Amino acid sequence: MAPSPKKKKKEKVFNDRDRKIFRKRISKGEAVFGVCFVAFTVLMGVWFALQRDNYDPGERDVSDRVLEAQSVEDKLYRTPLLRWTDPSVAHAGGVAAPDFGVFPAAAFAPGWAPSAPPQTFDDKTLYEKIDGQEVQYKAYGFKSLSFLAIAITGGSEEINIELYDMGEFQNALGIFSVQRGADRNVEANGDVFSYMTDAGGIGMVDKYYFKLTGNDSSEAILAQSRHFIQNFPANIQKSGGAPYAFSLLVGKLGYAFQDVEYVKEDAFSYSFCNDFWFARSKTVEEMRVFIHQQDGPENATALFQKIVDEQLNEFSEVSRDGNSIVLKHEFLNTFFGLAQSGAFLYGVEGAPDDATLAGAMKPVKEMLDAEAAPAAGTKPAAEAKPEA
Repeated sequence: MAPSPKKKKKEKVFNDRDRKIFRKRISKGEAVFGVCFVAFTVLMGVWFALQRDNYDPGERDVSDRVLEAQSVEDKLYRTPLLRWTDPSVAHAGGVAAPDFGVFPAAAFAPGWAPSAPPQTFDDKTLYEKIDGQEVQYKAYGFKSLSFLAIAITGGSEEINIELYDMGEFQNALGIFSVQRGADRNVEANGDVFSYMTDAGGIGMVDKYYFKLTGNDSSEAILAQSRHFIQNFPANIQKSGGAPYAFSLLVGKLGYAFQDVEYVKEDAFSYSFCNDFWFARSKTVEEMRVFIHQQDGPENATALFQKIVDEQLNEFSEVSRDGNSIVLKHEFLNTFFGLAQSGAFLYGVEGAPDDATLAGAMKPVKEMLDAEAAPAAGTKPAAEAKPEA
């Protein structure tokens, strides 16, 4: 029979046996050293305790004479200091030339100067300046924003100037139309159309839309705002000017500038209706005359039919005469008229009755029939100056 395996003895972590001295004899020298070491340690502790704050820095610090005697004389070349001068300062007269960026210097009254360098924002960085509003500007063909903060010398007044390059006259008019209040009376000063606010002004000129926003409603801020509006167009780079449709409404039909609106996209809430001009009626509230110019008569005919097809979902046909039609809204009982003249579509929306609609469309028809409609995108030879 095989022997049973032995159980492994469990080892203890700690030894619980009493300590034993196995040495038979301790030398005399070892005993004397132990006594002396303990006595030395005690004496050293007593000495440390007695010393405590007994410290004189003068006993250990190196004197200035010693440091001076051991120092090395520095003979390295040192460039002489020159007085700093602003690069924008004219050395002859010593007068700083203010940096206005794209803004003409004549647009700023004496005593006003930039309080910070000009800034420029494009369509990718516009959100950094007007986060939340950049979508509206981009819908009207935004190109760039030039921003400049100016301040008056010796005062606390400041004005932030926002100059939007919208690319074309109609884009600047479009954003101006949607942002200005309906009750604002627009004034014309040469090519500038604007109105004053409590602390600045808002307006447009050619392809530019601008905002002047002061930090107070002081007379100094209003005076500088007026100065800017009067002198800003002096040296600006102008575009092709006002489109032909705008000239027809303002110059030929006599509508005031402030009553004209430009809708770049989604006119009548239709995605295919772009580049339409509207003018509010002078006599009937909520009624508007509109004009649109297509690339040619064929395209105008196609768009005419497309608008009619969509409008018949909410309107009923009242009358049709060749290339013109009158519709009546089934619930609002307002009248909508649409007609074609060559490459132009024109009409009236929001008329209270058939007779009022016919009276509003008649001068537009007579004007287009009398004039030789120019090619798309061109202007008439002589344009009447728009009135405010």
